[in-house]
Amino acid sequence: MNVLYFFTYDYSLKTWKDSGNLDRELYYFQKHYEKFKTKHILITYGGKEDSDLLQNIKYIKVIPIYTFVKYSNNKFIRFIKSFYIPFVLNKLVKNIDILKQNQLNGSWVPILFKLITKKPLYIRTGYDMYEFSILENKSFILKRFFRTLTKVAIKFSDLYSVTSRSDKSFLENNFKIEQNKLIIRPNWIILRELNVKKEFNNTLISIGRLEKQKNYMNLLKRLCGSEIDLHIYGNGSEKSNLIDFSKNNNIKLIIHNVVPNDKIQSILLKHSIFISNSIYEGNPKSVLEAMALGCVVVVSNIKNHSEIIENGKTGILFEKDDNLEKIIKDLFSNKSKIEYLAKNAQEYVKSNNSIEILLLKENNDMKSLLG
Repeated sequence: MNVLYFFTYDYSLKTWKDSGNLDRELYYFQKHYEKFKTKHILITYGGKEDSDLLQNIKYIKVIPIYTFVKYSNNKFIRFIKSFYIPFVLNKLVKNIDILKQNQLNGSWVPILFKLITKKPLYIRTGYDMYEFSILENKSFILKRFFRTLTKVAIKFSDLYSVTSRSDKSFLENNFKIEQNKLIIRPNWIILRELNVKKEFNNTLISIGRLEKQKNYMNLLKRLCGSEIDLHIYGNGSEKSNLIDFSKNNNIKLIIHNVVPNDKIQSILLKHSIFISNSIYEGNPKSVLEAMALGCVVVVSNIKNHSEIIENGKTGILFEKDDNLEKIIKDLFSNKSKIEYLAKNAQEYVKSNNSIEILLLKENNDMKSLLG
C-alpha cells in the first residue's frame, strides 16, 4: 500500500526534529512497513533540510513543499499559496492508494488533491481544533474558520479519526456526520522492555509546553511551602514567569530544555510521580508515556484525563479545591500504593495504546477504504 501522508500545516521534519519527536514519528513509518509493507510519501512544509534529514530509506520518500513552491514570510500569502500545492503534487506523485492527513490544520490540501485524483482520504486528528479555539477564546474569525474547516473535512473525508470519546461526542453534537465515518483511535505509545529498575524518589516530573493551557502557574501556587521538588521538561511563553514566581516564593522548580522522545524513557524512569494540571487536553501523550514507564500519574480531573484515568486504580484525579500537597505527600509515603497504581497504569496503556495494536487497526481502516 502506498500512502500520501500530509503533514500538519506549516510543520516539517525539522519541526519534528526541533521538538524532539523525529525518531518517535519515524518509528511509526518503520513499523508500518515492517508489518504491512506500507510505503509513505511525506508531504512536508519544509525545504531542502527536510530532504537531507531522510535519505535512502526505502519505505519513505520526502517531498518538501518549499522546494517546489516559493516560501513566503507572510502568513497570509503562504496560506493562499497552499491552495496551489495539490496541483503541483498532481504532477509529482503517481501510484498512490490512500491520502492521509495528520491533524485538521492543513486538511484543505489533501481535500483538494482528493477532488483531483478521486483517491480515498483518511483524516487523523489528535485533538479538536474547533473545540480548542472555543476553550482558548480565540477570535470570532478563527472560531468560524476552524468550525468551517471541520465541517468541510468531515464531509470530504472517507474516514475521520479522533483520539477520545469526548472528542467524538463533541463532533457528533456539533456536526452532521455520516454513520461509521467517525472513529476513535487513541494516541499510540512505544512499549519498550525496561532493562533498568524503576527508581522511587520524592520529586515530581511534568512534561509539556509552558503555556497557559498546561496551568503550571496554578500548580506552583498550590505547591507553595510544600518543599516538593518539581522538574518540568518543556519550553514556552510562560517560562520566565514560572521561574520568577518560583524564586520569589521559594519553590523548588527546575525547568529543563525539551529533550528527544527517546531520552524521555530514562528521565521518566528516575521519577515515580508524574503530574499534569492542564485545563484541557486532547489524548495526552506525555501522560500515557509516563503511565507506560511506571509512573503514577496525578492529573487534573478534566474530561480527557478522566477517560484514561480511573481514580485510585490507574492514577489519581484531583479537583480544583483538593489539597494537592497532601495527595502527593501521601503517595510519597506509600510505596505499595505507588506500585499498585503504576502496575495498573502500565496494563491500561499496554491494552489500549500499544503501537502494535493501533497500527493493526489503522491498517484495517485503510484496507476498508480500498474495498
